Amino acid sequence: YLVGLGLALICIGNITTAFAHDYLPLLLSRVVAGSGEGIAVGLSFAALGRAENPDRMFAIYLVIGAVISSLLLLVLPDLQDAFGAAAVFEGNAVLCALVAISLRWFADGRLPAGFTSTHGVPIHWRLASGGLVGAFLYFLAQGETWSYVERIGQVHHVATSQIAWALAAANLSGVAGAALAGVLPRHWGRIWPLLVSGCISVVSFQMLIVNISALGLSVAAVAMTFAWSVVAKTNRRWGGGSSTNLSRALKPCELTMWASSMM
Repeated sequence: YLVGLGLALICIGNITTAFAHDYLPLLLSRVVAGSGEGIAVGLSFAALGRAENPDRMFAIYLVIGAVISSLLLLVLPDLQDAFGAAAVFEGNAVLCALVAISLRWFADGRLPAGFTSTHGVPIHWRLASGGLVGAFLYFLAQGETWSYVERIGQVHHVATSQIAWALAAANLSGVAGAALAGVLPRHWGRIWPLLVSGCISVVSFQMLIVNISALGLSVAAVAMTFAWSVVAKTNRRWGGGSSTNLSRALKPCELTMWASSMM
């Protein structure tokens, strides 16, 4: 039911966005759509954590998502020129409706399918809470900055086609980041990959502040998405414990990701 609610909010938010002509209706429409996206993504992450092989499923999710989003970003300027911006949001709504219709053929998410044991490494909730706060702040910084990459390019007179190429390349770099995180030795732990990725993110954010060229925009966008994918895959890979515990630990992430999507 929560997945259906998230998809319904995405659908409604995109439809109202297509017909919004003033700032306030547009803002409210994006809040509705962002709420649905946060719910859907949070539940998707929890579902991936409950899979028999979470690492494999999360890697597939990252690769397929990056390829599809890269292709869409690459052709988005042409779609807008041909059909208008409103049609793009209406298309998003139709896709969400089709996904919602398909939910009846999926297993009931409330059932612990595939679990063979409820025993595992206990969750240290104090550390988990601190990690969730850090994840919220990182997702917030990443999401808010990514939302303005296109606008930053326009302000610095970067051509629309070059912005599209930069965003498409950035999404493909996410595949490389996830692949790198997937092959890192476990004895390296999480600290160094997360620290290095965090530094790369900060540098990419700073690059977008100065007067930037088309090449600089591409480098900043690629670095930002690469670092984010390393962080996301590293956290998934070293989630620790059984799949049961990983799913339990991911439950608060649903609220975290929903809140970051709202802001």
